[in-house]
Amino acid sequence: RRMSTQSTWLAAQERSALYPRISQDETVDVAIIGGGITGVTTAYYLAKAGKQVVLIEQNHLGEGDTGYTTAFFTQVIDSSLQELEKIFGKEKAKLVWQSNKDSIDEIERIITHEKILCEFKRCPAIIFAHNQDGRTFLKKEYELAASLGFSLAFKDNKLPFAHEGYIEVPNQAKLHPLLYLTALAARAAEYGAHIYEETHVHDVEGHDPTTILTSGGRI
Repeated sequence: RRMSTQSTWLAAQERSALYPRISQDETVDVAIIGGGITGVTTAYYLAKAGKQVVLIEQNHLGEGDTGYTTAFFTQVIDSSLQELEKIFGKEKAKLVWQSNKDSIDEIERIITHEKILCEFKRCPAIIFAHNQDGRTFLKKEYELAASLGFSLAFKDNKLPFAHEGYIEVPNQAKLHPLLYLTALAARAAEYGAHIYEETHVHDVEGHDPTTILTSGGRI
């Protein structure tokens, strides 16, 4: 947890516990440790599917990686498409980008379905080249992505900084991560998930069943 770095999202909000500490033993189908976007999304899906779910966060929801995110959702990952093709082959490389594209669509679907106000907005991703070598690399990246059926463009238009061309990937997205996370957790709770903040996990024992030892009870 990067608490030494200031978070735009956390600094703009008064942070306090929205959910109680655990104070009793519970038996559930699924226990989730960590109240970031991954944990809360998992709790939301499982509770909505009728599973008995407990989510445990040792601080407050969203105060880990989710609270320090750029909150920019893009199908493009840090590894280039060319690198992914070299490692996994063309079809599996395509699946990496497609799965991220589908994830953005799914987040928008959740926001629409659950009527979540979180400043969600579609916007492009810009990947630019610093020099001519970078331009050559980006050209190949663009050509590969286009050959896989993705909509994007290679441009030389002016940006507010020096560059040697860029790829524009349309229809990506951004949002306010804490507004989204807080509302999604509330929907998960409405579907029956038990959410506990300020609850520390001391140990995890056994398998099938598994026992989670926390600061306030056994799960």
